[in-house]
Amino acid sequence: MEIFRRFEFRKFVEHRFVQIAQKIYLAAFPLLLFFALETLNPAAGMGLFRSPLSPASLAIFLLSAIFIALIIVALFCITTSLFVATNMASALFGIIYVVNNLKIMVAGNVFVPTDLSMLGGVATFTDFNAITIERTLLARVFLIIIMQIPIFFASKKIKFALRRRLIGLTSALALFVILFASPFAFNRVFPLFGLDEATLGSLNMVYRDKGVIIGFYAAAVDLRLQGAAATDVAEAFFADFENPGNAGISALDRLPNVIVIMSEAWMDPTVWPNVEFSQDPAPNFRRLSAEHRSGNVVVPVFGGGTANTEFEFLTGSAIFFTGSAMSFPFEQTERFFSRDIPTALPWLFRANGYRAVAVHPYYETFFRRNHNYPLLGFQAFYTMEDMPDAPIRGYFISDEYFTDRIIVQIDQANADDVPLFLFGISMQNHWGFTAEKYAGIDLDVTASSPRLTRHELEQVNSYLQGVFDADYHLGRLIEHIEEGDVPTMVVFFGDHLPVLGVRSNDIFEHIGFLDSRYTFNWYADDLRAAHSVPYLIWTNFEVCQEPLGDISTYFLGAVVARDSGIVLNQYYSYLLALFQYFRALTEHQYADRYGNFSRIASWILSEPHVQAFQALQHSNLHGVDAFHRGLRELVP
Repeated sequence: MEIFRRFEFRKFVEHRFVQIAQKIYLAAFPLLLFFALETLNPAAGMGLFRSPLSPASLAIFLLSAIFIALIIVALFCITTSLFVATNMASALFGIIYVVNNLKIMVAGNVFVPTDLSMLGGVATFTDFNAITIERTLLARVFLIIIMQIPIFFASKKIKFALRRRLIGLTSALALFVILFASPFAFNRVFPLFGLDEATLGSLNMVYRDKGVIIGFYAAAVDLRLQGAAATDVAEAFFADFENPGNAGISALDRLPNVIVIMSEAWMDPTVWPNVEFSQDPAPNFRRLSAEHRSGNVVVPVFGGGTANTEFEFLTGSAIFFTGSAMSFPFEQTERFFSRDIPTALPWLFRANGYRAVAVHPYYETFFRRNHNYPLLGFQAFYTMEDMPDAPIRGYFISDEYFTDRIIVQIDQANADDVPLFLFGISMQNHWGFTAEKYAGIDLDVTASSPRLTRHELEQVNSYLQGVFDADYHLGRLIEHIEEGDVPTMVVFFGDHLPVLGVRSNDIFEHIGFLDSRYTFNWYADDLRAAHSVPYLIWTNFEVCQEPLGDISTYFLGAVVARDSGIVLNQYYSYLLALFQYFRALTEHQYADRYGNFSRIASWILSEPHVQAFQALQHSNLHGVDAFHRGLRELVP
């Protein structure tokens, strides 16, 4: 009976109509796989699948299917098994889609190629228990596995000689290069599919409207930078600034210490609606803000990506012109950190006689800071490797110990009578925020809200404790400085907003701080709120108190340099000139000189001051004459 059944099944499989159906399935498999994979893309229903029959969507379906098909053909020519090839391709793309789905759930941002270089470091501080894998995700993965079954039978009928496989592999690779990785692709193919402006806006939007495959590829090859070059309008723009510079404005007996603290996930929780607190979670910051200059700094990232806010501040460069807020220049050492960046703030302060020091209580290799910081001009970099006995509070080295190390550096510089530029990044208030983070500790501040569940309030309270501790030690640092008479500037701001909720920003949606938990649905007001963190510029000496309003991270660094009274280099003089024309430019939004925010749009790129900024930054980071000999040496 068993032999009979196997015989009948074999006859069924070998039937002419079944074989025709198998061939049709094989031909359609790349497209079917793309549709199945896109069910794992949380944003597809809001973009690509919203109008599936539109010419734009059909074009992306075709291009993505060709992308998958060429990968399958290449793998088949290598493995000699169609079943193995399709499984490998499905597994490869499936992993990308699943990781993208989970990253959106946790951080609200898409998965990009540069994330691969940080997997080890991210794993050290990721709370995997906080990641919820939904049943629908598992069901969709199972569907992709089921799709391989028909190929198992069809693949037995396909065999090719070695010579034909080599021809096939060569042809597949050549066609892939022509369609996806050549000047012809960038200049002719991509514009047909709307990919010439694919990275104009947020990569989140690209993944929504173009699909994960094209989005991931766009992030890998930096489509925005293809063909980017200096323009005559950029050169003309700077013609009015023939001799920019700052002769030094300090009337002090000595240049002031400049202490910059980028506090992990710092924000002012009192701006949250529908939430009450047992006490003010940031009393020192609020008091100091009322007495000194403060406002909101527009950062390029939400929920993560500390290094990109750091990059903008230290280099005076916009992440917008480096590819995407989801890509990290710190991880692209060959492109951005193959040489010194002589205009970076540490080098600028060193040229004015400062000692440049960095403090970060985490691994020195994370974001390749141990490689990048010397190129930025730091003379010393103190990390957790230098802090073997540091106390842990929550999951990371405490802000108390972090502040103590900063005080040690200040006292040493004062004793040596050397002005200090110090850049510190805290770690205590890093994600995840759980009830267990401060287990056994009486929380100093707690929240209540009718809109939040008990579990959500536990996350909020965990975050608030980190805010309270950071604020307390900010006050302690200021008190220590006030005990002496050395002129000092303290700059305190956050790197990004926290991730609160099971799915990225659930809690922000529940309390009404943001309209939607999905970053893909954010309107202009949401984008502004999600990318704005408070800053404070405290000094114990007279300085211009003119309000700055909303200001981008790179402009904040320029203002700090100017107000410290040091002699500026031409780069920062030009940057301050640009500050007269606009306040912020990120891949999400643009703020004009009056602080009016709008979504990023193509017309913005045609603005002379934006083109000038792009050319100036390109010259700075890549060491080329962006203005066709019009820009002089950018060195202190």
